[in-house]
Amino acid sequence: MPAVLVFPVLDELPALFFYSIVETAKANHLNPFWYFTHLLTVLPELRRKYGTIDAAPVAELDRLLPWSKELPDNCHSKRR
Repeated sequence: MPAVLVFPVLDELPALFFYSIVETAKANHLNPFWYFTHLLTVLPELRRKYGTIDAAPVAELDRLLPWSKELPDNCHSKRR
């Protein structure tokens, strides 16, 4: 496959990643805006605490997953 055909797809990966998280949040009855706000608040805290996000315990990362029961109330969509 020519490289010219591959690189446009690579440029779209960040958007696809973002879209995937949005759709997963919606599938779990979350408000994507508030879910991202929560992630962008907590992830930097975990990075400061552990040096890297990869070093954070799995239990702490599990709390951030869209199906976690420990997400703040504002993350949950009012439309169900």
